[in-house]
Amino acid sequence: MAIVAQLVEQRTVTPSVAGSIPVDRPIGFSALLFIFDMFYVYILRGDCNHYIGYTSNIQLRYKQHLSGKTFTTRKMKNLRLLGYFEKQTKTEAMKLERIIKRDGHISHRINHPTFIQVLNYNNSSVGTP
Repeated sequence: MAIVAQLVEQRTVTPSVAGSIPVDRPIGFSALLFIFDMFYVYILRGDCNHYIGYTSNIQLRYKQHLSGKTFTTRKMKNLRLLGYFEKQTKTEAMKLERIIKRDGHISHRINHPTFIQVLNYNNSSVGTP
């Protein structure tokens, strides 16, 4: 929390509205929290199929999948997190999730430069999410 407070004190914003006089002022705490808010589009792999979803808390969501709290993945065996994409907004995450589900080519997506790989797709060795 101290680091966040330091960032609030150090970070200033200069309004650029036409006709206004630029004044440096600290960004509020709520605006700073918005900067750190991320959404994730993740890909899970079971024994014979995949699951694509989005969330704002990838660790909690992965634990929910593993514990059987998600109806769709409850019966999937050997469920592993392949990796995820980071998005700034929920809308962007939802759009990417729909594109991946509609496209169906998981191997094309996991080779994308912005995909953060957690699990090696070929030999299923697990990393840390």
